[in-house]
Amino acid sequence: MIEVKNLTFSYGRDKQALHGLNFTVEDGEIFGFLGPNGSGKSTTQKILTGN
Repeated sequence: MIEVKNLTFSYGRDKQALHGLNFTVEDGEIFGFLGPNGSGKSTTQKILTGN
């Protein structure tokens, strides 16, 4: 299981990429990220994978 609670991330002082992101992915569940450019999809994935 992956559980994310209140994930927040900023690039410097001025550029907040994520603010209060919450979600849970249960065992065996397929989960995807959808959204427009600049919405934090890649940033979230990089944080979760440690890259």
